[in-house]
Amino acid sequence: MKEEMEKARKLLDESENPLFFYHDDPDGLCAYLILKRHYKKGHGHMVKASPYLTEDFLPRIEEHKSDLIVVLDIAHIEEDFIQKAKLPIIWIDHHEPNPKKGTLYINPRIESHEDNKPASWLCHELTGTDFWLGAAGSISDWVIPKEVEMLENEQKDLISKPFTAPHLLFETPLGTLVKVLSFNLKGSHSDVKKSINAIEKVQHPNDILKQESEPGKFVWKKFQKINREYEDQLGQANSQRTDHRFIIYIYSEYQTSLTKDLANEVYARHPDKIIILGREKSGKIMFSIRGNVNIPPALEKALAGLEGKGGGHEHACGGWIKADDFPEMASRLKENLE
Repeated sequence: MKEEMEKARKLLDESENPLFFYHDDPDGLCAYLILKRHYKKGHGHMVKASPYLTEDFLPRIEEHKSDLIVVLDIAHIEEDFIQKAKLPIIWIDHHEPNPKKGTLYINPRIESHEDNKPASWLCHELTGTDFWLGAAGSISDWVIPKEVEMLENEQKDLISKPFTAPHLLFETPLGTLVKVLSFNLKGSHSDVKKSINAIEKVQHPNDILKQESEPGKFVWKKFQKINREYEDQLGQANSQRTDHRFIIYIYSEYQTSLTKDLANEVYARHPDKIIILGREKSGKIMFSIRGNVNIPPALEKALAGLEGKGGGHEHACGGWIKADDFPEMASRLKENLE
């Protein structure tokens, strides 16, 4: 992977106008922010809802007159996109390895399947900058790079022992920072753009956590607004009756999309359960699944023949399903994961 990282640095150094496609979660956001803040050039485009880069995104290349494409924390790129883009593509990811011709593919799991360093941490290693963003993005994906313990020396107030993902995510200021970043990805395109522009200007975590700068105050204000709704939804999700090993909770499209965030925290509070949370919108349910089991093969079987799509990591998956098909998918998951 060292050789690929050097090639990526060279391409980024030589590019005049890179285009960054990144997943709509804190890992994807932090990966983008680290590269954008370091290289100070290019444009970003968030890939929402599904981790697939398709030819539908090709117009963004012409729109920005890009000369390089950088794909961050996105599990799949369609062949048509690669062929029609006609540009160098750097692909930094940590999902199940899926290298494709025509891309500079950086994924630590190729060398060691157990090395699950997230895209944000890989971008920190590539640039040597923004340690705190690399740490926040990694912890958001329940991965703790061994170097994160260095935060005790650099920003002692951000973390505390034990160094476990549930504790760091839900009992420390670093975890609050993860939630702040995630909640600032909610809302309209224009609102999200304003939030990301503000985060780019933040110099230190305390700019946000202690509102020590105007960009930090802006980001914190949006977090507080969404957090009120989140706490209400979290209470309802935690109060659901369990069905054997499962907690299932579906909420309405009239509320903010908080599925991934809720699934993470409900799972942290109920680590012996399998969590299925979803948001119904326009006849579909966007869902997140968490559990200490191998979810992807069970999800693939559960979706077979149904109108939907999903995938992800071993213990954390997401996707969408036609609302009428959700009961059947849930029934199959129970059968396959029991």
